[in-house]
Amino acid sequence: VTDPTTIAVDGRTKSLLIFNRTDKKIYFYSLENKRFSGSISVSPSLAQRKFRGGMFFRGYLWVALNKKDIVKINPQTGEAVLSIPTEKDVFSVCFISGKLYAASPGGIFHIPYVETETYVATTEKQYNLQGTLTWKLPWDPKILAKEKNVSVSVRLLPVNGHQRPFRVRIGNRPLPRKAFGERELVITDSIFRTKKKFPWQLKIRTYKTRFYLSHDSIQKYYQNPELPKEVLPYLDLDLLTKQKSGSADFALQNWEALSKEAHPWRMIAFASSMNLSLTDKLYFFRKLGLPARAIDLMVLPKDTAKTKKSVHFEKGLEVYIRPLGWFPITSLYSAKRPKEFPIDENMIQILILDSAKIRPLESSLFKANPIPEIFTWEVQNL
Repeated sequence: VTDPTTIAVDGRTKSLLIFNRTDKKIYFYSLENKRFSGSISVSPSLAQRKFRGGMFFRGYLWVALNKKDIVKINPQTGEAVLSIPTEKDVFSVCFISGKLYAASPGGIFHIPYVETETYVATTEKQYNLQGTLTWKLPWDPKILAKEKNVSVSVRLLPVNGHQRPFRVRIGNRPLPRKAFGERELVITDSIFRTKKKFPWQLKIRTYKTRFYLSHDSIQKYYQNPELPKEVLPYLDLDLLTKQKSGSADFALQNWEALSKEAHPWRMIAFASSMNLSLTDKLYFFRKLGLPARAIDLMVLPKDTAKTKKSVHFEKGLEVYIRPLGWFPITSLYSAKRPKEFPIDENMIQILILDSAKIRPLESSLFKANPIPEIFTWEVQNL
């Protein structure tokens, strides 16, 4: 060990864990025998980072890295299990009574976080929002003239590890939660023909969240081959087959030439490298048996001094990785960290786009786009 940068104590085995910057390895040194007992290389993504102060806690090595990041490393594999972004530059970490603290040039501060098998949530925000919802009728005037019963139902504002909406009103009525932690908004014929704009109100708590895949959760994918029936509709290809481009077919041909049995995280990283459109990504994932759905995101300004004009909207995806659940793929996703799926605290998942049920399903919008924009949101107060 010629250039140690991180030293942590494992009290259970009475040994030191030492990261050596020269060869990018974690060395294990026995305090009882006064000698090294082995070493392991860290993953390539970690080897490129600068290791700072760390601590061994509950079987894992926790290390402060450069670029405002804390990482939890499995000492048996050398891989990062999860990473926690920080608001400040951190030089060391410590656990006291099970709580995580970090040291920065400005002092020591507590990092609140919630860790589960599939995500870690840190920075918490609470928003009280209101605005206007404008519906776009998804039918031609001729269809409206001959049809007496038209309706749209759509699922929105899901409850998950990233967000907790607890007061939602569209028009004059609250929207209660339905199955799977989502709310269903139904607009019927009588409302459509008399009103196209509705006021909305939302009180929501959000978190800076990183969904992640660990070594153990990846193994569960192979141990659980069955999909729950509620996600099977997100394998449907009928509309996507008509609208996908040649890029989707090209991506599939290249993927099948590489591997047919790889874990979904590899599919996701591959699709990201191909720069596919939203429709083509949906087709790519579903064709390979990975349930996928489009989502609409409201992105609020992180600086609260900014006005509502800073609010913008973007589209993303969710994929269902069995047996763990839905993982978001937003503009923050990077193929350089392919097992992490970040979504920031200023992002609100407002709508599951292709959950919409349109009756009758005869729409010029569907001919142009299998994921039609049925309504638009306007934020009037932050």
